[in-house]
Amino acid sequence: MNKHQSLIAIFMLPFLLLCSLPSVMAEEQGEQWQEERMYYITVDRFFNSNSENDYNVSPQNPEGYYGGDIQGITAKLDYIKQLGFSTIWISPILSSEGYQGMSVTDFRKVDEHYGTMEELQTLVEEAHKREMNVVMDMVITETATSHSWKEEESKSDWYHDPDSTSLNLDNADVQNYMLETASYWIEETGIDGFSFPNLDEMPLSFVETYRSHVKELDEAFLLLGKLDSNDATAVNGYHEAGIDLVVNTSFSETASKAFQQPSQSVDHVFQLWEENVASLEHPDRVGLFLDAPNDRFTRKAMEQGENPATRWKIALTYMYAAPGIPVVQYGTEFMVDQGADSQSAPMMKFQSGNDELKTYMEQLAAISDQFPAMNVGDFEQVVEDGAFGVFKRTYEGESVYIVVNNDVTAKTVALEDVPQGKQLRGLLHDSIVREQDNGEYNIVHEREIADIYVVEEDTGINFVVVGFIVAVMAAFIAFVVIVSRKNKQSTPS
Repeated sequence: MNKHQSLIAIFMLPFLLLCSLPSVMAEEQGEQWQEERMYYITVDRFFNSNSENDYNVSPQNPEGYYGGDIQGITAKLDYIKQLGFSTIWISPILSSEGYQGMSVTDFRKVDEHYGTMEELQTLVEEAHKREMNVVMDMVITETATSHSWKEEESKSDWYHDPDSTSLNLDNADVQNYMLETASYWIEETGIDGFSFPNLDEMPLSFVETYRSHVKELDEAFLLLGKLDSNDATAVNGYHEAGIDLVVNTSFSETASKAFQQPSQSVDHVFQLWEENVASLEHPDRVGLFLDAPNDRFTRKAMEQGENPATRWKIALTYMYAAPGIPVVQYGTEFMVDQGADSQSAPMMKFQSGNDELKTYMEQLAAISDQFPAMNVGDFEQVVEDGAFGVFKRTYEGESVYIVVNNDVTAKTVALEDVPQGKQLRGLLHDSIVREQDNGEYNIVHEREIADIYVVEEDTGINFVVVGFIVAVMAAFIAFVVIVSRKNKQSTPS
């Protein structure tokens, strides 16, 4: 991004944010999850706000605790909201062995490394004040080897076998305990949803029972789940059983391969959507993510010798525009990287000194909020040209075009389906495309960039540039006035 583009982006952002109230009509006709953007946080690796819970902290140990806590998330709520996220999705915080939180020792206790129940309640309350949701990973499929149940003979049938830590969710006693546990967390905290990290291990019949139970407590309660399988039958089965949003690796595998380096075809990413439409009953009820806490897209781009900021911008533009729910890992905005030799989730770095991608993400979120077609519109590919593609979303007569140039050369494309007498305005790179004499709209797109174009009346004036010039002049005049006043005050009488 050159200096001119950076100034334009900074100038445009406040206007986009002012317009970023969700469409009432879209909310009425769409379901609640369609306009969500989720920010996934590994609690231990995000922000340490309370040193009193720093038990056995060891930042030098990739598998050790680094000190992040619930208070740290609460302290950064305004920051996360400014990034444009409506939902915070946090890693497991149940008492467990290890920062990953998968080996549970107590299903009804907040892990001491992360804080207290009261601090979790505060997080949820403060998030709600900001009209944000909080979803937490709920591990109900396994325990730690040190769990007290392993020593209770009466609970031997709670596990699949005596040597296993995997819980038998077909067991009625286990089911009842987990349903009571769900009630406990919902009633104690007012949390908005659960995510199941090991959805594959949950019987469909129990998912149905679980869904009915939590929806009686809170009709709007969200249930998410991570599937290791990309099989359409599995996805459809869990959707039908009551999981609102299924997250698997199909998008990340396809999109990461396409966007981590230039010259890769973008057609394959759209073909995934076509396959989902053909095979899934709810193709837009999937989570779209590009990487994992310990497997960063930034690292993949760097290993290809590419600028990760360039790669991220193209990938995120497509991800924010495609049907589905964007799920972004903490630290993406600063291109956090786990390192070449580590498989551990990295610590967040708030003082990176580079806000380029952060600003870009804020723009994408503001655009998504301003134009309902970005969230609930029809989706089609109108130009197929290998590493260059143009995609179109339409909702109630409003159209947006997503132009992705993943090639190493500039591209020119003529759009013929834009109504006469209109113009296309590029929201990310300050460009205006007007109708030619032959009725076409010719877009010239530089190498390795993406943009989002909206259709609007041809005013003949680029108000973005005019507004920017006016703002600069106003700032200059104000500066002159202030300096003049200071000089007068400092002049001896």
